[in-house]
Amino acid sequence: MRAIVRDRDGVKLALVPAPAPSPDEVVIEVAYAGVCRSDLAVADGTIAVPPGRVIGHELAGRVRQLGAAVSELAVGDAVTAIPFTSCGACVTCTAGRRCVAPAWLGIDRDGGFADRVRVPASAVLRLPPGLTLRRGAYVEPVAAALGVLPFIERGMHVLIGGRGRIAELTARVCTAHGAQVARAGEDDGAGGAAGFDVAIEHGGAPGPLLPLLRPGGTLILKSRARRQVALDAGEIVVRDLVVRGASHGSFEAAIDWLRTGLIAVDDLLAPARPLESFAQVLAAERVGESHKQMFAVAPGLERG
Repeated sequence: MRAIVRDRDGVKLALVPAPAPSPDEVVIEVAYAGVCRSDLAVADGTIAVPPGRVIGHELAGRVRQLGAAVSELAVGDAVTAIPFTSCGACVTCTAGRRCVAPAWLGIDRDGGFADRVRVPASAVLRLPPGLTLRRGAYVEPVAAALGVLPFIERGMHVLIGGRGRIAELTARVCTAHGAQVARAGEDDGAGGAAGFDVAIEHGGAPGPLLPLLRPGGTLILKSRARRQVALDAGEIVVRDLVVRGASHGSFEAAIDWLRTGLIAVDDLLAPARPLESFAQVLAAERVGESHKQMFAVAPGLERG
């Protein structure tokens, strides 16, 4: 099968063996796959992977093959996949909390920039009728944006820091949730004299957001790149500020938001291009174009 792989010499389109499922796995025939900053980090070598690793973790398609122990899915089902799986052994897993060392598609196991991808059945989610496979490939970013909602109540003043699609997506999610949303650098005064209840960082520079919070307000970090950031500890203590990270929300909820049209995303998606155009697609994502770059791996699957 065709696959975009990270080799010792860089990224290339290669022919690799098609995957076969273990008893508790599913092989998905990929229709569409979205490009993320972490995919670029793998492509550029910033995130190290074994030579020959297939890149990509945002995808939708149809079930091609089922492992012998999988009974809850059927061949031909329209599906997406949660791109990470818990290790099952770390202290947080055994306590029933979020895994501290999940295995990611496109990093720890072969990913979705390929004709087919093998995924644990526990990570496969059906897509409902009426939700296109193209939008289904955008479930993971929507789930990431939904991760802030447990800390936001209706009517709160929320400031979104940073630019780009994920910042825009988070702003749309918070607005749909009933928050009053402003963008940093544009309308910082929207929180009134008391400041903002919540500020959400997307641009890698959370420090300037702290003074814009009200006493007791919350700063949420969303950027995933591993880095150190500078925050004024005295300001945090004196003003009783809360600083916390927010990972993914519910993938099932993300599917429902897309199915019902609670959030609009079509204007954020670039026209999908074939795997053979991988160099142009990755280059477009690398320069930070405002639209999500996508691969049309097998768009004919849209029709079933």
